[in-house]
Amino acid sequence: MLIPDNAKELTQVEFKCKADRAQAHIHPIEAYTPNTNIVEDGIRELKRAYRRTMIATNTPACLWDLCLVHTALIRQHTVSSIRELDGEVPITRLTGDMGDISFLCVCAWYELIWFSTTQHTTETMENKRLGRYCGPSINDGDVMSSRILTDQGRFVNQTSVFPIKEEE
Repeated sequence: MLIPDNAKELTQVEFKCKADRAQAHIHPIEAYTPNTNIVEDGIRELKRAYRRTMIATNTPACLWDLCLVHTALIRQHTVSSIRELDGEVPITRLTGDMGDISFLCVCAWYELIWFSTTQHTTETMENKRLGRYCGPSINDGDVMSSRILTDQGRFVNQTSVFPIKEEE
């Protein structure tokens, strides 16, 4: 379902044909709805944070979607200045459950990490490979599973992730 404003280019002609082919129903919002301003502010801030993260970490442009999801997860699990949340975390307000940030605190976005290539986790270099942390692995693997970009350009999901020490 698509919920655009009532702009003709989003509810008629070519866009409507494409939405129909994708079997996505268009339900435009009521004109002059004040709640849309809150959403637009949230999207603007998400895009700002995502762009800053991409630039600060020198992330390749082809990973934009994963970075955006990671940034959105961080925004969902941290307190913001949105008055309507009354100081609560957005995910807590939405679900009623206490938000858990442990899966987001594994590593920083696109950070170089070691990950274990076998099931047996040890601190020896024999079982470790270098990779880049690309956020938590949502709906795939364990709760603490991370999505890792390998040196061969493939993604793997691993729970055994170690930050690189300064001396390394």
